[in-house]
Amino acid sequence: MARDVAACIDDKLAAMDGVVRAHADADLDPWIRRSAIKRGFEVLSEASLHIPDELKATEHGIAWRQIAGIGNILRHDYDGTDLGILTEAIARRFPHVRAAPLRIRKRLGG
Repeated sequence: MARDVAACIDDKLAAMDGVVRAHADADLDPWIRRSAIKRGFEVLSEASLHIPDELKATEHGIAWRQIAGIGNILRHDYDGTDLGILTEAIARRFPHVRAAPLRIRKRLGG
């Protein structure tokens, strides 16, 4: 049975929050920190695939295809992932990207 859209949005939001916490925690072991950030991006990517296109279409300016694609890059190019690129995405894009699923979730009644 497919999970409902609201649950996928909740997963996406939780992944983003986890990524931000891991990124901010300079005391974490570097390998654990990097792994947590990468895993959060993978969950974010996968959860975005389960949001229907008609809902995504209501959120202009969100690079849904790139969000979905980052999971493949992280899984298949695991040794070539530049943490600096992910760090930049966290700092510059997360606030805007995080707002979209919040608005969708609100429209769904949650």
